[in-house]
Formats: sequence, structure tokens, C-alpha cells
Amino acid sequence: MFFRRILLSLAGLGFFSALSAQVTITVTATAVGSTAGYLDSNSYTFVLGVMNNSITAIGGEHNTGPNLDWRTFTGIETPLAVSAPFWTSVSGSAFSGTYVEPTDPLNGITVVIPEGGPADTFTLQVGSGAGTTALGLYAPNNTAIFRLRFDYLHLTGVNLSTSETSSDNPSTYLSDYVGSYNVGSGDMLYLHDLAGDAIAQFTVTNVNFSVTAVPEPSTYALLAGLVVLGVVACRRRSAPAA
Repeated sequence: MFFRRILLSLAGLGFFSALSAQVTITVTATAVGSTAGYLDSNSYTFVLGVMNNSITAIGGEHNTGPNLDWRTFTGIETPLAVSAPFWTSVSGSAFSGTYVEPTDPLNGITVVIPEGGPADTFTLQVGSGAGTTALGLYAPNNTAIFRLRFDYLHLTGVNLSTSETSSDNPSTYLSDYVGSYNVGSGDMLYLHDLAGDAIAQFTVTNVNFSVTAVPEPSTYALLAGLVVLGVVACRRRSAPAA
């Protein structure tokens, strides 16, 4: 009965509406050659958590057609620069270590419609803009990784929107495309070291978009308060009568 009351209280206080969408992008790719400790033809995962914040999509023209950008970076293309972090995490079987937002980020998502082609193309940016800040991630041979460079990824069976009004942030946009997608046969991913050299390359085979409900920060305070109230109520209930 007590926990039922807690759930009703949460609903009444708008707890469930305070859940936001945490979008995760999982890229599966096969190593090309045995370098940096990666094994040729072995499959690896690259898991990117998308920050759910107010980064606004910016439309424009790309050299292959119209695009829709969400980016955070410093030092270049100042009109699009945003100070907030873009990725909540970068992990997967391809790395060891813990992702750290670089001080000179070049992070983001770009959706592109090639001229005369299908609306199925996007790319990801993960790393240091100047290539001088390590990400806290390491290849199997312990080489520090400074950038993940993706080719354009051509998703199979999807029609991506490039309308500037389609969303306010990347999480909202990608929530419309939850699912697993095969990609074009020539889509590649490269890992770069401090010198800017590609230490490993991979053929991308699949991209998956998934969504997890995550409480807003203010909700944790609400939960903590309810837990304290619950403990007090339980103690009063179990206390012997005077």
C-alpha cells in the first residue's frame, strides 16, 4: 500500500513526464587489417550516448546537398560553436578507458541528402578539433585515441528528414528513427592518434538507434525526498505504541 502511494505521488507530481529520452547510437564495424591491437575481420562496437540538451539543429548547404547539423566545437566555424558537451559517453568493445570531453571538441551529427539521391545519409564527429586532446580512450595496444572519423553512413530503408523545424535537439530527432539499419558496403570508420594518423580502419556494417528514458536532474531530488519520507513513515509505523 505504501509503495502504491509513492507511485501515485510520483504521477501526481509529474515524475513520469519528467523523463527525457537518452538516445544511444551503436555502430558495429569490422576491422580492416590487424593494427593497433585490432584483429583483421573481427567485429567491434562503438557506442555513443547523445547528450539531451538544447543544441539546436542548423540547416545549410553541404558540398553534396542540403544538410542538418548539430555540433559542438571550438576554434573553427565560430557561428555554429556551442559550449555544451555533445556526447554523454563514448564506449564499446573497440576501446578501453573512460571518455573525456576534449577541451577543443569537434563533435556532432550531420544529416545529408545527396543531390538526386535518397535521404539516407548521415555522419558522426567524435574527437578533438585540433587533434591535440586525448579522449581518455585507448586502442587494444594502448595507443591513445584523439578522433573517430566516420565516412558518410548510408542507412538502408530509412528516409531522414532535413527540415530545420523537425526537432530542437539531436535526441528528439533520432528518437523518430529507433531501430537497426544496415549500411552501404563502402562506409568506413577511422581512428586517429595524436599525430593525426589513422591507426586503424573499419568497415561499418550496422547502425542502431535506441532510446532509454532518463529522469531529469530535478527528479533525483524529488526521489530523494520521497525516499526520506518513506523511511520516516516506515519507522513511525513500526515503532511500538507508548
